[in-house]
Amino acid sequence: MRSRKTRRQNSHRDLYKEIERQEKKRHKDRESLLEQLAGRIDLPADMTAGVPILTLTGRYEVRIENYRGILTYTDTLVRIQAKSFCVCIEGKRLEIAYYTEQEMKITGMIAGVTYQART
Repeated sequence: MRSRKTRRQNSHRDLYKEIERQEKKRHKDRESLLEQLAGRIDLPADMTAGVPILTLTGRYEVRIENYRGILTYTDTLVRIQAKSFCVCIEGKRLEIAYYTEQEMKITGMIAGVTYQART
């Protein structure tokens, strides 16, 4: 027989999980709405939804704007946190040439750019 305290703890845990699930859904719906609005009034998506802008120059340089932070930095992989996903740059001799709060430049032999869902 479960104690009253155990039942209360389980009830609270379930309540917090439900609140978290609802918050994630609201956040996702809000981002989608902002992107739709930007498309209808011809505003760039980066202005309203905060999506990253990647500018690749050949195979040797990529500039990223509107990023949140650097997750991984090695000479073969750089993972950047954007607002709702990660940007992964793979290659050889990768180097962050510079970064500011708004922009960064990665140089090296870039083999590929992929996106990963936020975990």
